[in-house]
Amino acid sequence: MSAIETPGASNAPSAPPAIARWYRRTEIIGLVILIAVTAWGIHKASGDWSAVVDYWKSKLPFLPFVLGLAIMDVACGAVGWAWVYERFGIRAADGRGARVFLAGYAGLFLPAQLGRLIRPDAMVRLRRGGLGDCYKAEAAAFGGRLPACRSPPPRSRGRAAAV
Repeated sequence: MSAIETPGASNAPSAPPAIARWYRRTEIIGLVILIAVTAWGIHKASGDWSAVVDYWKSKLPFLPFVLGLAIMDVACGAVGWAWVYERFGIRAADGRGARVFLAGYAGLFLPAQLGRLIRPDAMVRLRRGGLGDCYKAEAAAFGGRLPACRSPPPRSRGRAAAV
């Protein structure tokens, strides 16, 4: 071990001070722009809301139906996603898998649908499968075509099945 390396410490190089200052300034500028756009939107929306309220009152009977369809859309997507991952031998049809799906679904609103990268990473962190297998499964779930994949391992039925 050299004198530079210390056990347990990160040996990754830190950003130069000029870049770190620039980064802090861009964060502040971005926050100011976000506040300004939000304030402008609130100012524009603070007009007469009676037309908006009347419109939604006329559509009130349809809202539960639309909400139910939206929930069914997410549920069907979760079932299909879990099925594809299970076909690749990655356990996804449980509570943790559902939370991973929902985290990735929320990430689909990020630019370039980055939620598609959140799900494989989360499955690897949960030690459900390898990174390559998880990316292949996510690509198959996104593309809708399943390549020839290995059969999932048989589910054990307790200790007796392992003997």
